[in-house]
Amino acid sequence: MANWRAPTETDLAAALSQREIDAFRASPAASLAEDPVAALLAQAAGETRGACRSNGRVRMGPEGTVPPSLMRAVVAIAAFDALKRLPVAVGEDRRRAKEDALELLDKVAQGRITPEGDGEDQDDSRPATSPLADDGPPRTLGGPLW
Repeated sequence: MANWRAPTETDLAAALSQREIDAFRASPAASLAEDPVAALLAQAAGETRGACRSNGRVRMGPEGTVPPSLMRAVVAIAAFDALKRLPVAVGEDRRRAKEDALELLDKVAQGRITPEGDGEDQDDSRPATSPLADDGPPRTLGGPLW
């Protein structure tokens, strides 16, 4: 079973250089938080958790944690948000990574994708998609399939 975890500065370092992280930490906008990197990651994790909660089929992990399969989305969102606060141009690749992450979270929220839940007693017998997801043509009970 998947164990959810909180994103860390080490996770962010997979997307940003230490120089970029240090520059964000020293920026005026970041000075409002005691640990601006932790606050930035918590904000991105909260957005991810909101999508999971909206899904309705995900067994939520402890507050502040996210499923391993969505950690890259958290990092992409946090990396973009850090860079946009710096006096540098944010590259198209970073912009696209955030857009892709938000699209993924939208699919999670809609129930089109259901990430792994937290805990060992999770019921894995549930279908992997939402009953609202389009799974093909309509069917009639007792009748032929189209």
